[in-house]
Amino acid sequence: MSLDVAGLAVTLDGRMIVSEASLTSVARGTMTALIGPNGAGKSTLLRGIAGLAPRRAGEVALDGRRLPLREARTRIALMPQSFAASVGLTVFEALLVALKQGRSWHVDAAEEARVAEVLDELGIEGLADRELGRLSGGQQQLAAMAQALVRDPDILLLDEPTSALDLHHQLVVLQAVASATRARALVTIFAVHDLSLAARFADRMVLIEAGRTVRDGAPAMLLADPRTGAAYGVGIDVVRGRRERLLVDADLALAPA
Repeated sequence: MSLDVAGLAVTLDGRMIVSEASLTSVARGTMTALIGPNGAGKSTLLRGIAGLAPRRAGEVALDGRRLPLREARTRIALMPQSFAASVGLTVFEALLVALKQGRSWHVDAAEEARVAEVLDELGIEGLADRELGRLSGGQQQLAAMAQALVRDPDILLLDEPTSALDLHHQLVVLQAVASATRARALVTIFAVHDLSLAARFADRMVLIEAGRTVRDGAPAMLLADPRTGAAYGVGIDVVRGRRERLLVDADLALAPA
């Protein structure tokens, strides 16, 4: 059971940003990292998969069946790069708002229990009565993930979930994502710049360059591929840490003669 994206092309403001993107057999219960330089099209690809940006070509299928746009918006949750902290809403209220999208605004006990269950799953039940705008960056990211998970999606998409976080909260957020991915059998795809973090948490990496998926495989394979460093304009060396985790050391590549 898996997600398949075939020949996806996505436009923004009339410009073709993603021209040819394909992901084959992205399995449930796994995490796939989208890597590539700024402007490569990672965020736009995520929005295109989610049905939030105009698709000009291509198809998205889940578990062997084409996923129409309307259905995609209910089965896919996208956690954007920037968190919009709604003024005055508590974390609990924000999750209720996310849960009630497209439904009657009457809140019943089962829905309140569902919100409490997700907060407990992520270990942030203590934040339930805190206002979103008063949370730290890491807490906001966990609250945003809770808003995504409360909708019980099949596919979780995350756009740079750790970009504004310190090292501790980067690990907290990605470990929470990994746990939810396994426990819920989600298809999780996350865009990320930190290649060491990507290698630590991803089962698979996809290199995107100029709106195209150009390389796809296991982290060790992609990091060893000279095309990965070339896409960033750097030379990449991969070493292993004390726990045999892949660590990336990069140097500015010499300009061609």
